[in-house]
Amino acid sequence: MTAFLAPQWTLVPLDQDISCTTIHLNSPKLTAEFTKGLQNALLDDPALGHSCEAIERLHNSLHAPPNLALDKYTCLALDLFLGNPSLASYEINRTAILQCFLDTNVPSYHMTRRLVADLTGIDSIVHHMCINSCVTYTGPFQELDTCPVCSEPRYDQFQLESSNGKTRKPCQEFHTIPIGPQLQALYRDPKSANHAHYLWEERSRVLGEIQEQHCLKEYLDVLHGSDLIGAFHDGRIAEDDIVLMFSIDGAQLCAKKASACWIYIWVLLNLSPARRYKKKHNIDSFLFPGLYHLAALQNEGLRLWDGAFQRKVHSKVFLVLLTADGPGMMHITGLVGYHGKHGCRLYCGLSGHQEKHGKHYFPALLKPADYNVEGNFPTASCEHYNANLRYLYRARRLETGISKPSIFSALNHTSILQLPKSAGSDIMHLGALNLTDLMISLWRGTIDCTKPDNKSTWSWAVLRGEVWQEHGRAVAATLHFLPSSFEKLTSGYKAWEFLLYLYGLGPGLLYGVLPEIYYTNFCKLEFEIIYCQCLSTCIHFVRPCVHTLVHLPCEVLRLGPPICSSQWTLERTIGNLGEEIKQHSNPFANLSQCGIRRAQTNALMAMLPAPDVDQSGESKLPRGAKNLGDRFILLHARDEKDYTLRECEALALCTFLGLAPVAGEILVCRWAKLQIPTGQNCYSAWKEEGEATQETSDSTQYQGGELHVAEVYFFVQLSHEDQELSLALISIYSKPDPTLLHLSVSTLWSCKHLGDSALRFIDIKSIQSVVAMIPHRPTIGGQSCDRFFLVEKPGLDIALMGGIEDEMQEEESDD
Repeated sequence: MTAFLAPQWTLVPLDQDISCTTIHLNSPKLTAEFTKGLQNALLDDPALGHSCEAIERLHNSLHAPPNLALDKYTCLALDLFLGNPSLASYEINRTAILQCFLDTNVPSYHMTRRLVADLTGIDSIVHHMCINSCVTYTGPFQELDTCPVCSEPRYDQFQLESSNGKTRKPCQEFHTIPIGPQLQALYRDPKSANHAHYLWEERSRVLGEIQEQHCLKEYLDVLHGSDLIGAFHDGRIAEDDIVLMFSIDGAQLCAKKASACWIYIWVLLNLSPARRYKKKHNIDSFLFPGLYHLAALQNEGLRLWDGAFQRKVHSKVFLVLLTADGPGMMHITGLVGYHGKHGCRLYCGLSGHQEKHGKHYFPALLKPADYNVEGNFPTASCEHYNANLRYLYRARRLETGISKPSIFSALNHTSILQLPKSAGSDIMHLGALNLTDLMISLWRGTIDCTKPDNKSTWSWAVLRGEVWQEHGRAVAATLHFLPSSFEKLTSGYKAWEFLLYLYGLGPGLLYGVLPEIYYTNFCKLEFEIIYCQCLSTCIHFVRPCVHTLVHLPCEVLRLGPPICSSQWTLERTIGNLGEEIKQHSNPFANLSQCGIRRAQTNALMAMLPAPDVDQSGESKLPRGAKNLGDRFILLHARDEKDYTLRECEALALCTFLGLAPVAGEILVCRWAKLQIPTGQNCYSAWKEEGEATQETSDSTQYQGGELHVAEVYFFVQLSHEDQELSLALISIYSKPDPTLLHLSVSTLWSCKHLGDSALRFIDIKSIQSVVAMIPHRPTIGGQSCDRFFLVEKPGLDIALMGGIEDEMQEEESDD
């Protein structure tokens, strides 16, 4: 649910008077003005900008889906709009239909778009903003006619002069897409409302399990964390309430350019994880409209029509988590940032330490031999944060670690997890970017060196010169062996590239390159002992990401698995919206319209499910494909003529069926490809006929009493004793080498390819995921040998939550 788009910000000299020419946009007084404006928010406040129709719908949600009132031509227009909602594509298709069927009456694009807005109740709230994107004219800036930062006029001066001052056209506009109408649309249809009852059902299950067993067996979602369970227990989150997560990050709209704007989204935690993750400036002024709308919903409640239970619901909207990267979180929470003395985003109380003559603080835990380290490592608490916030106006921010109040502090304390607890960790930036950048800069020797330290003594800095060049060639050579479901290292998606390189390929490619002590350390990350070595000149090695790792175990208990509250959802949204930008001369306005259209389309598909309008439900199968159930789908190509099993293959089949070896030929019809529940397409060796099988076919993990890794030869369907069996012929890899397994702390699975000597038929539905087996030649016990190491797809669980699937390309049927 896209909520806002805000261009980049700047800071200016300090001046507490907002009416002056220049102001300090991060001043506590200014933030206090914004928070004051949220405390008594109402939906019908004219400053919010809702139309009378929008306010009426928010107060009295429509009951039934509108599909019964739509004629066939309107449904056709909605199909065209949902299929490709751009103006050009819609009108081309509409013109073709009108020319072919003269009696049809398909509405124009603009009429259809207005209809979509009327059906969903979703449109943007428009506010004026500075032409240089310094501020938006909301809150304390609402009545200003010039920007308090750059002094640029609010209104188009040429327009004012040409119309004798009668027309006041703003130089720039800013769109906010309110969350309330989107939630109402989601609940109107019985099917989508049932999906939103996940929180209701999970709340009851969790509370019941804790009452019976006093703890949870598994932590699979944010709803399983102790903070949310506490809110369930004390009634702050009831069965009918709405639970949201806020996520914000910078967006790079054009390739090879810095981030140009900020985007934030609301993630609805009432939906299950399998459904909820599908597709400098004064940031307070840009957040204000969306938060004002949220504050009004919290003050008045949100009235819904629950299509599943056919009843009116008056919900409280509860904000659980605030997620952002390091710079973004600094502006959301008002904390000093990760280089401050109290730089922990969770406000744990640990005091950072400086190198001699250094300006930045680093969260080192071990005492250097020549340095007096003070401080402790207490637990974060809302009371400690609030006390320091009150003290902020009487002390330096160095002492408190707070630079200003957070605008989120104005929200009703009974409808939000209070700061700093609501500011969770960010596993995406932590694992994919921050830690990878730290480790690579250490191994390459590019991290800063503080005198009298000398890089020549860094025994870990081995990826230099020809070693680095050779390592790059080894990485490039792996591309041929990565399955189609793995995005390649040339995708331009930096977080994914770092994940695949460091956590997927790293254990195999860095063995024998990094000295053994650093290789083992890489596999389990015990950092300070071997890199800092208790030297004050190495304190800067302990970046904030190393400190954040210490918090993760407790964060799992408090907020559930970090992946469920990560930035992956927003990153995918930013990528999708960026792809839709067509007018690069005015990307902000174009991006705003893309966000509005996305919100309307999602709401329309929730309100009008298949078969009336929604074409995005279960993927249509390509011609000739066969659905095996449980999300296993056989895909073409398929044998035109039955294939005669080789003797070793026939023996494997008889063994699987529990039969004695059969004399004579056994004929089967082979399939080349299988889609499995993870959304991955598994290609068989037969699909790449004529090449070495272990170099072209995908490998799989499957469960057969214990977890195995195998190469897939082909898939078959056959009948046996009145049963139809769906089988895969595989060749099992050897068990991982125990020496490498121990050295890598069970990270490096290095196996031998056993070929025809390890053939086995298995049930297709025992396949769990598609993996890569990368060839390497490690030295074990003084001898080198050809082996293959396992690479699983990083972030596969996140991709599965988001509904990412390989395309199922249609091929001609052989039937």
